[in-house]
Amino acid sequence: MSKKYYTVGEVAEILNIDKINRSQVHKLLERIGIKPMIGNNKYKKYSVESIERAKELKNVKCKTNIHYKDIISICDIVENCTSRAGAVKRIYNIFKHYDCTANRFYTLMFFMNCCNSIIGLRNETRELVEEITGVLNKNPHEHENLYSIYNYYLNQAYVMDLLIELSEIELEPDIEFWDLNVINCFLDYMIKVENNNLPNSKRIDENYITDLLPSYDFQSQNNQLIRKLELLLNKLNDFYGDTNLEYEKCINIFAHAISLLTINVFAPTNQIN
Repeated sequence: MSKKYYTVGEVAEILNIDKINRSQVHKLLERIGIKPMIGNNKYKKYSVESIERAKELKNVKCKTNIHYKDIISICDIVENCTSRAGAVKRIYNIFKHYDCTANRFYTLMFFMNCCNSIIGLRNETRELVEEITGVLNKNPHEHENLYSIYNYYLNQAYVMDLLIELSEIELEPDIEFWDLNVINCFLDYMIKVENNNLPNSKRIDENYITDLLPSYDFQSQNNQLIRKLELLLNKLNDFYGDTNLEYEKCINIFAHAISLLTINVFAPTNQIN
């Protein structure tokens, strides 16, 4: 029969901790977020799940030299993120204070694993997403640094956040928003806007849209396509204002998100790989 709980002495042995007393073991476990249960004999004891988490944290600490407090903060960010871009920014602000060069290759890999978990792609769709958003170098310590890898994942996180937002968009409850005509027309229109240096416009330009759709009645009172395009245009402008990215960059992120609309890209949960 497997054990359900461990005493502090057994914990010290499992974690290979020696030369410290019982109270110091308790303090160490408390420091890494592991809280004991109080048994009938009033001795502190630890669950199997607690010990497994302690072993994982100790392993990360040994390989990365990141402080336990920061490891716990990173894990909390990964497990509880709502905005993927926001979470990538937050963990980067922790990692940038540590050595992520070739001297600490595992630290850099830990950052990448955390970012992958935040973004939460399914394994079978990861390659497709990378084809659209860009492929990360397979040997980052040789060709990349923390900042360049951060920018890669931040871009992917923006795409995924926007993908979720766009997938929930609607014009009216009974009107299907997305179809191939809307997607192609909006992307083509954005190219025209970009090429003609017309950022942050709030209305669809009649001349530009007429070039794209010569037979379309722009003046129609019930013009669903134009209403959809203008709603997307305002979403793009909001994204541009919220992120302070270059307009061209925002258009690219929008294009990537729209390209992924028909694919179920996300894994069920966010867990560090």
